Amino acid sequence: MNSEEREWLNRIVHIRSSMGAEQVYEILGTPTTDMFGFAKWNGFGGSQLSQLRVYFSDGHPTRIRWIKLGYFIFESDP
Repeated sequence: MNSEEREWLNRIVHIRSSMGAEQVYEILGTPTTDMFGFAKWNGFGGSQLSQLRVYFSDGHPTRIRWIKLGYFIFESDP
């Protein structure tokens, strides 16, 4: 991970399952797509090869998945 990606990772680890979607958006910014059940950020962390998804249940985050194609996958249960 480069320094910009580590900064974004630091934001991700502050997301908790008790937060609402608006609190998550305050930390991560406006998602590229806000679909039923998850929000998606394309180009997350400064790379077009990267995508972040935060899955929601009852308005709270339940799973975080950050994928950078060919480099890494980060998954977390907040």
